[in-house]
Parts: sequence; structure tokens; C-alpha cells
Amino acid sequence: MLQMVTSEHELAELVQVCGFLPLLKNQIPGFSVEEHTPPDLWFVDGVDGPWEWKGPVIRATGCAYGKFFWGKAGFISKEWFPDFANYRRDGYDFDARYDDGLAKHQDKMVYDVLADHPSLLSKEWRRLCGIGKRGEFDGIVSRLQMLGYVTTVDFEYDFWDEGVNARKLHAIEGCAKLNAIPVTDDEAREAAIRELFGAVGRYPTVLPVFNCDNGWNIRVGHEFLTNYNVTILDIAPVTVGDHVMIGPNTLITTVNHPLSPKGRRAHLGQAKPVKIGNDVWIGGNCTILPGVTIGNNVVIAAGAVVTKDVPDNCVVGGVPAKIIREIEDDTEGME
Repeated sequence: MLQMVTSEHELAELVQVCGFLPLLKNQIPGFSVEEHTPPDLWFVDGVDGPWEWKGPVIRATGCAYGKFFWGKAGFISKEWFPDFANYRRDGYDFDARYDDGLAKHQDKMVYDVLADHPSLLSKEWRRLCGIGKRGEFDGIVSRLQMLGYVTTVDFEYDFWDEGVNARKLHAIEGCAKLNAIPVTDDEAREAAIRELFGAVGRYPTVLPVFNCDNGWNIRVGHEFLTNYNVTILDIAPVTVGDHVMIGPNTLITTVNHPLSPKGRRAHLGQAKPVKIGNDVWIGGNCTILPGVTIGNNVVIAAGAVVTKDVPDNCVVGGVPAKIIREIEDDTEGME
């Protein structure tokens, strides 16, 4: 029996446990989010429920979301999606599938447009494809999702939404509590950090003034250190490895907004996770932008704006940040 789910955090845990989880009722009785959430959480004004939890669950777990199950939507965990995709693709990359006559011309055109971009909002993707009818476009995307070639990586969200505001309130209260504790009271500060963050390793140090957007989406390893006036906007997950130091006045953000003024007036936000490896030193006054992954043994020079992924064993700097030099990893044999 699956557990009853009453929050986005419980749903995220259930997706991780199950691996495969359809959103709505289907041919398998009892195997859906719908059957394991109270009815009064679905499509009720002023109440966040499973429909609103989709984006937070994707951001928290890194799972795939799409119409994978009999043309209906659901979640597949990050661990299981590669096996799902390999099975559904049946050994074909998309070009080979098309060359063998197993994919339609329109499907190929839509796939190629997405392949030319790291990611696209669905409405922008449809515009670039030149497909006027949304139903026609959605049918093509569903076929691509069923075959494991395309997934939904996130949803735009309303940053004035009650659920988003509730998460921010948790962060505001937690940060205020942490910042009010004397820096000399190590035990109380560590307890406040563990209460605020989603996961914390050994010996964390977070100096004031620290601010974040959620808190639960921040997961840090051993000997994590932030200097003064660090801000982490963690609407999406921020995952940090061991032995990471973050200099003063640095911003790590997972939050973006549409270029369209109409979208911004509608309070739309977009979120992509940030990942930081082990043995990373981020200098003062740096900015790490949404979607960036920083490798192991990396130094980010003071004042850098990191807009793209950074590989292992290097120093980067500048605006936008670029590789300045490679550095040796001399930690072999160390714990």
C-alpha cells in the first residue's frame, strides 16, 4: 500500500520511493497520486495540492515529469528514468528512429527544434515550430515523452502564490532566528542551520547576515562555510558538496523570470537547480546563476558571474566567468 500524501515534501519522498508514479488514476488500481491524496487538495481555490506541487517536486528531486503512462502524466525518479528511456527507445536515437520510418516528419521537426536549445518553455517551443494549434503540438510532445526523448524539467510558477509565500515565510523566520544567534554560540547556530536547511553534513558554519528563499532546498556536505552576507535563492534545489567555502556578498540563485514584460506582470518565475561539487572556493561578490553545475576542486575568482557549467580542477573568473587556468587536485588519500 502507498502512503497518503498531504504535502509536496511527502509527494517528493513518494516519487523517490516508488520510482514510477502516475499523477492520475489509470489501469492499475491504487497506483497514482490522485488515489493517495485527499480530494479536498485537488483544484481548490486558495489550496495548494498535487497539481501545484508538480514544479516543487521536480525541483526537489530532479525527477522527470511527462506523459509517460498510457499518454497520461506522471513522475519517474532520476534513478529510474535512464532505464525507462532505454526501454522505450528500443535502442534508437531519434535520428535513427526517423530514418527507419518509425517517427513522423512533424515529430522530427519538433524534436530538432528542441535539440537546438538546452530547454524551452512550451509556448516558445511551439512558436519556433510554427505550429498554430496547441492540440496538435501537445500530441506530438506526448508521443516524444512516451518514447522517452523529452521530459518536462520544470513549470513556470507564480511567485505571489500562497504556497511559494509559505516557503519564503519559513525561510524568513529561519534566517531571522539564525542571524539573531551570537556567532560565538556554535551549538545553537548549528541547530538553527539544521532546522533551516534540507540536509547538513558535519561542522557547518553560516555567518550573518544569511538569507534564503526556502531553506529546505539547500543540501550541503561536510565543513560547509559561508562568509558574511551570503544569499541563496533556493526555489529549486541547491546541492553543495564537502569542503565548500563561499565568500562574502555572494549570491547563488535558482530563480529567473521571463523576458516578456507580460510574463513578469503575471508574477511568473522560472527555476533551475544549482549544483556545487567538493572542494570549491567561491570568492567574494560572486554570482552563480540558475542551472549552473560547478565541478570538484574549483576556484571562482572574486566578482565572477557564473553563467555556464564549470568543469573540475580549474580557476574561473570574469563576467561572464571563463576558465583562467587548470589546478591540481592534491587531495588523494585525504578524507
